[in-house]
Amino acid sequence: MKGLLLKDLLVLLKLCRTQLIICLLFVVIAIAANSSIMLVYVPVLLSTMPINLVTTDEISHWDKYSIALPFTKKEVVSSKYVFSLIIAVISIVFSIAAAVFIGGGKNEIMSAIVGACFFSVVTPAVMYPLIFRYGTATAKIGYYVIIGIMAAVIFAVLNVVDDKAQFTFIVKKIMEVSPVVLGAMTLFYAASWFFCGRMYEKRDL
Repeated sequence: MKGLLLKDLLVLLKLCRTQLIICLLFVVIAIAANSSIMLVYVPVLLSTMPINLVTTDEISHWDKYSIALPFTKKEVVSSKYVFSLIIAVISIVFSIAAAVFIGGGKNEIMSAIVGACFFSVVTPAVMYPLIFRYGTATAKIGYYVIIGIMAAVIFAVLNVVDDKAQFTFIVKKIMEVSPVVLGAMTLFYAASWFFCGRMYEKRDL
């Protein structure tokens, strides 16, 4: 498992440098503008990185090469989910740190946690089963749908929220249901992990 995680880390640092730089730029912009809304884009970008790694694995035929290594199919799947969890933790830490730095209160910090978890957990939980079942070419349709929905939600929020009072009201509503939302996302991720592992074990490479 450690070897698989190290492989993904090295590939990410080599292929996703541009995305990492863009994430840092969004954090700088959020701090400069004193606005936590821009922080939403950081988890969105970070959540796509593990998905891109799977695409790279398929292009390089890593899935077939891995059969010759002392890894089971279940371990290969688990390494992707664990790596995505690591990215999720980084997203949460990034969002909280930036929210605190710009002077955000409890509401803003909690909304940052919920937002980071949503993008960093839901995206791989939906995409991995599609990728490991149908391959990245077919799963790209689902990927673009998810990104489209995320962009639409962000665009809608930015257009609805005209002032700080409205933003604070929305954040408070999110906080009221945040334990339920976080619990539901955790269960969804665990279920996706379990079923994806079972499904990939039965797939012929």
